[in-house]
Amino acid sequence: VNVRRVMLSIHDLQFSYKDRQVFHGLNLGLHPGEMVSLIGSNGSGKSTLIKLISGVLTPTSGRIQIFGRDTAELSPRSLAGLVAVVPQNPAIPTYLTGEELVLLGRTPHLRLLQWPGREDAKLMKRVLTLTGAAELAKRMIGTLSGGECQRLLIAKALIQKPALLLLDEPTAHLDITYQTGIMDVIDKIRRESNLMVLSAMHDLNLASQYSDRVAV
Repeated sequence: VNVRRVMLSIHDLQFSYKDRQVFHGLNLGLHPGEMVSLIGSNGSGKSTLIKLISGVLTPTSGRIQIFGRDTAELSPRSLAGLVAVVPQNPAIPTYLTGEELVLLGRTPHLRLLQWPGREDAKLMKRVLTLTGAAELAKRMIGTLSGGECQRLLIAKALIQKPALLLLDEPTAHLDITYQTGIMDVIDKIRRESNLMVLSAMHDLNLASQYSDRVAV
């Protein structure tokens, strides 16, 4: 293993919810272009780890580094420029259209009060097409199914052009016809752009098919 190329480094991570310890001395590293799947029973800490990496939760102790920089020292905006997250069951404003939701993913790359421009719109059309969500662009979020919203959330994450993509059960709300399609898209993009992907998965077949490694 070429340690110098480890771009996400988790070292001696510890975290507890009040009196329940979730992690004690967790170590994990990801390389550019690598996909690692997290496998475990409900309540084992898969979603918690994603929240710790993305800055939603703060470790009790230990270090999480991206490109050698501690995530604790990065501003939320700087962290959002590096890390994109597709969470489980997020609260989504129902008054937005599909394209408005996806364009929110460009926020970390825009200046204060700057509106998305032509290049942002082109990128939006590309990710909507890639995720099979082009027909959802003008639809209101409140009229969409869980699977349709999931495709838009994945498009929103991809339009951020992150270095690290965190997925929490990315295919949970998708019909079986879309599950492999979405994973094919993620797999293609991470190979083309050296994207790191860390995904909590419940489907062992998908995890074994698309992952370079599985963390149990």
